[in-house]
Amino acid sequence: MSYYLLTAPIDDPAVLSISSTFPKEPFCHDVISIDSTTLPIGMLDSLLDLSEELPRKIINTKNVFNRVKRLAADVGETADEKRLLDVISQTIKDFRWNEMRFPLDLTLEEMVSSIQEAAEALDEVIRTDHESIAELKQEMTAITRKTSGDLAIRDLTGIISPRDIIDSEFMRSVFLIVSADKEDFVKKEYQTWHEYIVPESLMSHIHESNFSLYSFVCFKKDYEEIVAKIRIHGIGIRDLLSEDMSEPVNYAEKKETVNLELRMAESEVLTKLDDATKEIVGLILHMCVIAGHVEGCLRLGVDTHSVSYRMNILQIAEGKERLFQTKLSAHLAHLLTGGFSDDAESGLTPWHVMKLDL
Repeated sequence: MSYYLLTAPIDDPAVLSISSTFPKEPFCHDVISIDSTTLPIGMLDSLLDLSEELPRKIINTKNVFNRVKRLAADVGETADEKRLLDVISQTIKDFRWNEMRFPLDLTLEEMVSSIQEAAEALDEVIRTDHESIAELKQEMTAITRKTSGDLAIRDLTGIISPRDIIDSEFMRSVFLIVSADKEDFVKKEYQTWHEYIVPESLMSHIHESNFSLYSFVCFKKDYEEIVAKIRIHGIGIRDLLSEDMSEPVNYAEKKETVNLELRMAESEVLTKLDDATKEIVGLILHMCVIAGHVEGCLRLGVDTHSVSYRMNILQIAEGKERLFQTKLSAHLAHLLTGGFSDDAESGLTPWHVMKLDL
């Protein structure tokens, strides 16, 4: 489904109401109508400023909506996309101007500012929830890599003991990850890589699949130079001296704990998602209604006593948007050449059309 906000005069004889122009098409129906008289007007300069600023402010508010959708995807809601669309559709159908949050005695600028503040507050909550979920997922990924990865990344605590590692003031161990086809090469040539490799210090620690873990001892001051030469031969290095090898980690227990924390966090977020979606869609609609209102005032001329037009939100059936746009363009062209001779010269129709990208 797609949605459009249309702003048009109510009483001009050249224009049928939007409700009778498009919703009679089988693919299009009127969701809600909003009368302009409920909103303040303001001065011409402020309306012009808002007309320029509102598109950017609407985009910023829609960015929060996009973060809500990404959070939904991250907690496993992609399979339930219809539920999200249903919430959006119902929120639009139920939309009414919220006078408790955005009183009508505020100026348009104050209304926009209040809407922005509400969107920013929601954005902070969504960001915090998203970061918490992301951190737990990263921790689960790290545990999986430590328990099921290859010799370059998996946990070797309990396989390599502290006594297998040399780390003194002048000497240190170098650990190699060697493929099966390079084992003989390493055994024969390792002492030739540098003059400060300790002779006969090569040790084999573990064989796994097509790779083995070896180590030898060298002078600490020459470690970086030796490592660079080893990598030229396509042999991996793992710096176990920088890892805590003192006590084995119970990764099964740790994984269970983190997984439980992740499920609880996702469950908590899921309970918020519907409300967050309703909140941000409502804020976007309020912002778009103000934009439609501003355009209506500017197109019809600012009259501090009465601006007579209506805003309608239309729902277009799936796959019928191009047809709707074609009919709308034809209708606007008719208005320009028909009932609005004054506007025809300037190329400006009293209708304003805005797609609601939700």
